[in-house]
Order: sequence, then C-alpha cells, then structure tokens
Amino acid sequence: MIRKILLFVYIVLMLLLVLLPLNDTELFFLTNTYVIKIRLDYIGHILLFLPFLFLVKQAYAMPFLLTLLAGLVFAGMCEGIQYLLPYRSFNINDLLANIVGTILGIVVVVGWNFLRQKTSTLAKASVNRKGER
Repeated sequence: MIRKILLFVYIVLMLLLVLLPLNDTELFFLTNTYVIKIRLDYIGHILLFLPFLFLVKQAYAMPFLLTLLAGLVFAGMCEGIQYLLPYRSFNINDLLANIVGTILGIVVVVGWNFLRQKTSTLAKASVNRKGER
C-alpha cells in the first residue's frame, strides 16, 4: 500500500510541476545553467522521470512492456499538457529529456531486479550451507 501512495505522491508532484507557471520566473535559473554543455533543466527532466518506472513497477505487477509504455505516455503527457497551457511552453528537447529519464528508469528497474535476485540467491545458498553442517 505504501508503494501505491508513493507513486500517487510522485505523480501529483510531477503534475504540479507541469501545471505551475514556472517559465517566466527569474528564480528559475535552470535554463541558463549548463553542465557539460547540457542545460541544467534537461538534466532536471531526466532526473525527475528516472524514478517513474521504478515506482510503477514497485506499486503494480505490470508486464515490463506495459510499464515502459506507461512511462513513455506519462513523459509525453507531461510535455503535451504544457503545449495546451498559455503560460507554459512545449519544448521538444524537454520531451526528449523526459523520454531519456524514462528509459534510464528501465536501467534502474532491471538493476533493482537483478540485485534482488542475486541477494535472494546468495541468501538461499547461505541457508543451504548452514543446513549441511
């Protein structure tokens, strides 16, 4: 249940970021800051979308491809909503950064599953060795 609540909170916070008028504020320095010739706001998009698939996979037992599709739809939807809002702007680079974050989220999910299986296998082997003594 806590996993579903975390996913819900994440989605609500993401939608707030999408809906709030952040384009014209002077405090929003991300579009003028670069890291290795990449705008900091693109890195922010990647980092914001990174946990989505992980949270979905933890909250629901969905097939992998359906989870990926949900992530890509969510990434596109977030940028698409901004296209419809007069005080926000659609940016194809933001959409690409959202997609990159979603795809990197796949790496997190696969890595997490690999580590869980490896840990489980090592724990079972340890229990078996103790039982043999």
